[in-house]
Amino acid sequence: MKKKFYRFRISGVHYAANPEAESQKLPDTEEMHVRTRELLRKIDRERPLVSLFSEPTNLFNPDCVMAFSRGKRIGRVADECVGEVKSLLAQSDDPILFAHVEEVAIKEHGYLIVSLEAEELTSILPLHSSAIEWDMWLKDDMMRLSPHQQVLAEKEAYYMLKKLLTKSIDKTDITDLKIYLGLWMQGSCHDLSRETREARTQFIAQLEKAKSKEVRLLNEPLKQQRTSICGRMALIERASQWWTDRLESEEMHRLWMQWWLANEGHLWGGLREIDEKLRQLPGQLYNDIGKRDVVLSRLYYMMTPRKALDAILTLMMLRELTCRQLDIEMKPMIESEYGSDKVVEEYDEIYTESPIYLSTAKGQKIDLIRVLNVMYEQGRFTGKDGSKLTKKEFFIEAGRTFHVDLSNYDKDLSRSMSDSTKLEKHLKPFEDMKLKMIEIWNSK
Repeated sequence: MKKKFYRFRISGVHYAANPEAESQKLPDTEEMHVRTRELLRKIDRERPLVSLFSEPTNLFNPDCVMAFSRGKRIGRVADECVGEVKSLLAQSDDPILFAHVEEVAIKEHGYLIVSLEAEELTSILPLHSSAIEWDMWLKDDMMRLSPHQQVLAEKEAYYMLKKLLTKSIDKTDITDLKIYLGLWMQGSCHDLSRETREARTQFIAQLEKAKSKEVRLLNEPLKQQRTSICGRMALIERASQWWTDRLESEEMHRLWMQWWLANEGHLWGGLREIDEKLRQLPGQLYNDIGKRDVVLSRLYYMMTPRKALDAILTLMMLRELTCRQLDIEMKPMIESEYGSDKVVEEYDEIYTESPIYLSTAKGQKIDLIRVLNVMYEQGRFTGKDGSKLTKKEFFIEAGRTFHVDLSNYDKDLSRSMSDSTKLEKHLKPFEDMKLKMIEIWNSK
């Protein structure tokens, strides 16, 4: 991608040199001005590398981007530059930017100009992103992936930590504290929501107040998680692990099948509906829909509420599965790129949704695929009037009957054939059927 030089003004140096002036709203004094000029002269003389990173917990401005150097605050990104800097942070591999000092204005309320080189921005985050209206995404009619075990464990751990991290924190059972903190961190490491972000900051602040060194040390992994959670490299890793696991989960396939049936199998029409909603995302996020890590990072910086985040991620997963079925690239679409759904031959009778559901017990789906695959290969199924039915068509229709997505039957079979699974395991459903038939016969 094309690189570009950016220049930003760093203001608030006066308050960095006089931190009590901002927190206590003290009037300026000559002594304060002296400290401000001293700090500016030191920066001008040494020209240190400057670090820029977001500080959503800032009491005065949650959209603040801080400027640090050598472990000390030297100011903040000026308001007119915040939108551009936050956009650069959102597309950065790390949740921090490094800039060089170009110019220093040494005066009572002086400032400095810093520059950095980064990939050219494709779009700018809206200013004051923490104040974005998420109402549309909070509605109860939005599709959402049902919470899995890890999310429920995180929820329990959160409320338990709220109970444990009280004013009497030093009297808390350290074993319980470690257990629940570990559970919460494990569950929250993939949670980009505003609520989890605020909870992490709250837990860190409470742990820091403990008198016990052992309790305070529990803060370190939390701080590391806070630093890495929004970095793009971490998000790329998340996309290849957590995202894939959720995308291929039974819950997601069940939801996709429900959506597919609701759209009567019209994939292009369904894709249009998904895109209509995703185009309403703030900050023109739809334009980056093919860059999963960029979208996740920007959603994090937008302080997205969990309920809205769940709906957005569910739609993104539905879109990815639909694109797979259509064998098209996961990218933003223009109207001319949408295809038309083939008109299917109508059934003699109106199709009624099947009342049959496949058991959710582990291994049921792959066993069903194994059995149906053998029966298909034996020529036991045909299309209407004896016409040839492709295996893909057969599995899609079988999936509709059992309310499970079998459209990727070939990948499931290939995976189970190529791993270390022994022949005995592939034969097991047939052996179980044989035993059941013997039992039925003997019960006559």
